[in-house]
Amino acid sequence: ELMETQAFGISQFAEQVNFQRGLEGELSRSIESLGPVESVRVHLSMAKPSVFIRDREPAKASVVLNLLPGRVLGEGQVSAIVHMVSSSVPELAAEDVTVVDQNGRLLTANSAQGNDLDGTQLAYISEVERSYQQRIENILSPIVGRNNVRAQVAAQIDFSRREQTSERYSPNQAPNESAVRSRQLSLSYDGEDPLATGIPGALSNTPPGVAPSPINQPAPEEGDVADDADTEPGALRNLRQEDVVNYEVDRSIEHIQHRLGQIQRLSAAVVVNFRDVTNEEGEVEQVALSDEEIAQIERLVQQAMGFSDLRGDQVEVVNTPFAGDDDTRVEPVWWQHPDNLAIAANLGRYLLVALAALLLYLLILRPLIKRYTQPPVMAAAVPGSTLSTRVGSDEDDQESEAEGEGDDEATYSNKPKRRRKTSLYEHNLNDLREMAQEDPRMVAMIIRSWMNAND
Repeated sequence: ELMETQAFGISQFAEQVNFQRGLEGELSRSIESLGPVESVRVHLSMAKPSVFIRDREPAKASVVLNLLPGRVLGEGQVSAIVHMVSSSVPELAAEDVTVVDQNGRLLTANSAQGNDLDGTQLAYISEVERSYQQRIENILSPIVGRNNVRAQVAAQIDFSRREQTSERYSPNQAPNESAVRSRQLSLSYDGEDPLATGIPGALSNTPPGVAPSPINQPAPEEGDVADDADTEPGALRNLRQEDVVNYEVDRSIEHIQHRLGQIQRLSAAVVVNFRDVTNEEGEVEQVALSDEEIAQIERLVQQAMGFSDLRGDQVEVVNTPFAGDDDTRVEPVWWQHPDNLAIAANLGRYLLVALAALLLYLLILRPLIKRYTQPPVMAAAVPGSTLSTRVGSDEDDQESEAEGEGDDEATYSNKPKRRRKTSLYEHNLNDLREMAQEDPRMVAMIIRSWMNAND
């Protein structure tokens, strides 16, 4: 609505303010559609853009709720309001939305404000403990009887958010099993004679001539042999060869995100009643279970609860006689029973309301209704009647009395009707007399109107 009525030359700042006000109004209307909410106000702090990351300010919002009398918001409804506001405003995180009621109570609490458990987490812990307790009792009831076993389980549950990242390197592997990353080969030598050089061609590629047979060759002299021995090793004195191979490193990266509500430890306590055995005399007596039976029960309990030594779970099974019902306990009287007292209190409230309504009718409403439902006094005044009949002279009173006393021959059935007419006449007559005394001017005006009508 604000955006529709904007002027043509409005500034950018005013346009931004109108946009923010309009967004706050739309969010207020959406939140007011919830049942327990009577009215609401929304305050937004829009994000301020900046070229520097450290100077950026995130968007924030605050919601003030005015709830109906006797109504409260559940955690799910508060979470719905937070997510609706955060989804409607750009760059607004759910953690930056604050919801407050009319009494100043904070309905949204961040996890950084404290490590206390909320109602949902406590309910989850109770549900887990109840589930394990039912498992233990259900598996032991067919063995020892449903009324002969009691179990309690305590669970420690971790609700913290944890993420784990690990990087592992495998040990050195065989060359044929590893992947080659790079390889470098170098060859170097030192010697007096240079390597074969020159332009390749027919001359350099011509094979040498046929070597003469050593039998036909003359024996070399001692000096020649010594010269050959000295010159051959000098042709290649030092040869160096390097071969460098780089293999890929075998590395594994593992990222683990632990889920909420992991069970850290379980502790179970089981109490089993003695067994009822009939002796030779026919009497029933209680006998303790054997060690083998207790060990068997303990193993069943461990299997039912998922026992784990790594978590440090504990199981304790005790065999002891159960205490009987206390027969000396005095039962309360029926009207002292808590349920009956609650019913009586509810009925008492309804009876008090009914009694108050009855007294209101008898003392206030009934007199008012009776007063306004009586026939008006002026209705008895018929135009054209004489003055004596309206004012009520002594002669009329005597005539009415004579008529009432002289009607001896009337039947019994006409007497009640006669009495009703007489009582109505007397009542109207008394009212006219009171009116004449209280307001004689009005009575004179009425009589004058009658006289003018007769003329």
